[in-house]
This record gives sequence, C-alpha cells and structure tokens, in this order.
Amino acid sequence: MNVLKKLLLVAICILSMLCIACGSTTDEKEVADNTKTETLKIGLMPDIDSIPFIIAQEKGYFKEEGVDVELQYFKSAMDRESALQSGNLDGGVSDMLAAGFAKAGGFDVKITSSTNGNYCLIAGTGNTAKSLAEMKGQNISVSKNTIIEFVLDEMLAQNNMTEADINKTVIPQIPTRLEMLQNGKLDGAVLPEPMGSIAIKNGSYLVNSSEAMKINPGVMVFTNDSVENKKEAIKAMYRAYDKAIEYLNSTPQ
Repeated sequence: MNVLKKLLLVAICILSMLCIACGSTTDEKEVADNTKTETLKIGLMPDIDSIPFIIAQEKGYFKEEGVDVELQYFKSAMDRESALQSGNLDGGVSDMLAAGFAKAGGFDVKITSSTNGNYCLIAGTGNTAKSLAEMKGQNISVSKNTIIEFVLDEMLAQNNMTEADINKTVIPQIPTRLEMLQNGKLDGAVLPEPMGSIAIKNGSYLVNSSEAMKINPGVMVFTNDSVENKKEAIKAMYRAYDKAIEYLNSTPQ
C-alpha cells in the first residue's frame, strides 16, 4: 500500500479541521512520583511531516510513553522560527535550511531526525503552461529564505533558468498561498504536501516536486537546551511517533 497516499488522505482530513489516578499504597505513590510526565512543546506546519504527531496525540501514544506533548500550529516558517528562538518551543517540524540559518544567526539547534516531506511546484487553475520553462514571466509564489524558495531555485537551475526569468511573489503564510493560487491570483506556487494535493484536487496541476528531484530536506529540530535537559522526554516522544507511523502503515484507509 502506498504510505504517502495514506498520509495524504489522513492529512487532508485533519488539516481541514485546523486547525493518572492516585494509588492508595506507599509503593504506588513512589511509582507515581517516579513517572511524572515532562512537557515538550512542538511546532507543526501545515504539511505531511506533522501528521504522525497529530495521530500520536489523538491515539494517546504520548501519554502511553509518559510524555506530555503540546502541539502548536504555525502557518509560516517565519512564525515557527520566531517561536523556537524565543523559547516558546522545544522543537519542531523544520528543514535543513532553517536549521542552517538558525545556527548562522547564533541560535543553537540540533537536528534529531530526518522527515520525508515533499514540496511541489503547482500551476494554477487556467494556467496553460505545462512546464517551468513555459512559466517564464509568470508570478510564482514562495516564502522568502525558506526551503520552499530553495526548491524553486533548484528547479530553475535544472531548467537553465534564473530568478530573473520569473516573478517571485513572496507570501509567507502557506494557507494564504494556497487560497490565492486557487482563486486565480497566482500563476503558480510552491506548496508542501498535502497542500499541493489539495490544490491539484481543486483543479490545479503538478509541474515538479522535490521528491521528483530527489531532494529530501525535511528534518526535526530541537533546541540545544531541550536536547540537554529533556533527553528522556524526546526519546519518549520518538517512541510515540514510531507508534503513529506503525498505525498509519497498518490501518486500512
């Protein structure tokens, strides 16, 4: 079974909505004291990499592993990075470019795992261009200094094109970018999955993707402070995450 298709179906459903008893004995009290849950604040984006976290929360896997995970949703990479660097998050769904920018800016983050998100160049409804080469002079929307822009730049390079060949339209918030594309206000946009599939379902079409180019930049990051002081909580989070992946792989659509 195609796991990506399953993830996309779950993601579309979920994103459309985006949006211990005390014992009586001394021994039981001691166990309770030794199993206090630690809280991790995780920043999620409206993309497919966030789905295992949402499933783990809904199915109670975090509680089973003894960690309290608070999921916070962001519409743009800029908002997520601001929350991470201001100390309002322990970690989040991110990418290697964002991690690099954070480190270059003096904020220490650790990449703890890779993810398998996909970023798609989508041509808007009514656009007659069938390739990036045919989109010369058109308005293609990205978020500035993000993996989204990097993916578009790589696509341009593969087509022997430069930034001067198109009109980059900067729209940081992903849902706004999707809405404007579907309303015919953009010729094209780079969107993460499942937003790309939503656009295609509503009449747009796929031009290219990071998956097709074999670019896999998605990662999970945590602040250095969280890695040092919440190591066991992060391990517990990943155990719950793995349970969510197993659930997605084994449960019929």
